[in-house]
Amino acid sequence: RVIRTLADEGVPFLGVCFGHQLLGVAMGADVGPNPRGRFYGSAEVNLHAADPLFHAGPRAFATQVAHRDVIRDPGPNLEVIGGAAHDDCHVVRFGERTWGVQFHPEFTRDVSALYIDARAEALEQDNGPGAPERARESLRESPDAARVLARFATADMSHLYNVGAWTQVKRVTALVGGSFKVFNTLRGGRGTGEQL
Repeated sequence: RVIRTLADEGVPFLGVCFGHQLLGVAMGADVGPNPRGRFYGSAEVNLHAADPLFHAGPRAFATQVAHRDVIRDPGPNLEVIGGAAHDDCHVVRFGERTWGVQFHPEFTRDVSALYIDARAEALEQDNGPGAPERARESLRESPDAARVLARFATADMSHLYNVGAWTQVKRVTALVGGSFKVFNTLRGGRGTGEQL
């Protein structure tokens, strides 16, 4: 309910991995286990449409992934703007300020390797013998994916966020009972931080 309310209100939102899946649920998408299996390692995302979150970046770029569940069908409310070989709805959008990415822009290649090691048994169980080794072989750097967080959280997108930041902070706090500081960290606004 909160995610849908924030999206309808135009509050900037970026759902990453589980947050992407929660956005899907909030928007009426079909979310569940990927029929193609569990995916860990690096994957290439291909963007189908131009989008301000990926402005000036390549249309195809490496990402880090660690998930089993996906948005299987976006339903009528989400626009699919990017996919991967194992996941057709890897990047989605709602309106002008709401995105979901199944990949992990905060992960490095080394972090992905740790996840593969930690989940090797589950990978092998879901994807067969040798799955952890195949996942490790897929690993590559993903600097373009990492830039997504910076782009979302910086003034590069401020023209989209000019929605009365202080009003939005109060609105979100009333909805979730959270901390202004947590919201500010996720939102990344300079002006908002000065008011807190």
